[in-house]
Amino acid sequence: MKNETSNIKIGLDIDDTICNSSEISLKYALEFDKTLRNTGIVDENHYITRGMFDWSKEEIEQFSTLYFDNTALEAVPYPGVKEAFDKWHELGYQIILISARNEFFSNPRKVTEEWLKKYDLKVDKLYVATDLKDECAVEEGISIYMDDIPSTCKAVFKKGIPTIKMYSRYTNNNPIENIPMVNDFKEFASILSNMFEK
Repeated sequence: MKNETSNIKIGLDIDDTICNSSEISLKYALEFDKTLRNTGIVDENHYITRGMFDWSKEEIEQFSTLYFDNTALEAVPYPGVKEAFDKWHELGYQIILISARNEFFSNPRKVTEEWLKKYDLKVDKLYVATDLKDECAVEEGISIYMDDIPSTCKAVFKKGIPTIKMYSRYTNNNPIENIPMVNDFKEFASILSNMFEK
């Protein structure tokens, strides 16, 4: 079975797709906000660094630089991630993480690799600091891709790659034509199983 499935490549975003990054980030955001004007959340429908607080651009950058490493290292994989990764490797699938983690991290690759090691999550390739996830997905020949950001999902899907949207309280969860949405990682693993395990 391994030889038959070795060409299956699973592309995944990291934050809020395979782990609870925003949940951890919100904890730090509330702490940080108290050091500023202590205004609190002004719009809970926006992401933390995109309008949830009344922060200036400079304050957002300060928060990001201070806390993004902590957020990444303290995030916990969603239920089913470790089991799915182990199973996919046994089946010969390749797991490719494609993340926009950027210059606000001390070292986005090193921090991510440390987190993967902490949870014993084995991946075949790691992309960081990329806003062109669709191009990475094409370059890698991704078989299926999942992300929590609607615009990324649309861009990858437009390249002809089957795409799944992960539900996130911090992004627009309106239906996207031809792109199914899952409520949790186990649901994604089940879809993948139905697609490839025959």
